[in-house]
Amino acid sequence: MAYEDRYDEEREQHIGPAPSKVLAFVLIAAGVVIALWSFFQVYTIFTDPEELTVFQQLVSDEVTFKMTIDGDEVRVEPAPEVLAYIIPLLLLAVAVSVARLFITGGVNLYHGNLRKLTLKISNMESGLEQHKTDMRNRFDELKETFRTNR
Repeated sequence: MAYEDRYDEEREQHIGPAPSKVLAFVLIAAGVVIALWSFFQVYTIFTDPEELTVFQQLVSDEVTFKMTIDGDEVRVEPAPEVLAYIIPLLLLAVAVSVARLFITGGVNLYHGNLRKLTLKISNMESGLEQHKTDMRNRFDELKETFRTNR
């Protein structure tokens, strides 16, 4: 009876899926949605020239970069059109990194649940193995007692 009581206390009652599993799937879905949305937005920016003009207005015509090549200082004056492509790419990188955080967080949360379940099953198996060993020992003791009492 003590054996059954011990395992009844360890049982968890869940109605429906575990909340952490639901949260894991929500995080994964949110990450995928963010990644797809950001890809679509950047795709439309690069395919529609009118969208790119907004980013060209953000860049000044007087932007220069100084580089030293073989001891000589070189000034590079990139065209605003070139710099206008860099801004959407940086926004894409930020959006993808946020999506990656959501997806990895969801996967880690779901994987943690699987690890807990595996550990719980392993503990139950070792408990059953111990119970089986105890029962064999008791049976052997009863067999010996029965033989000596004959």
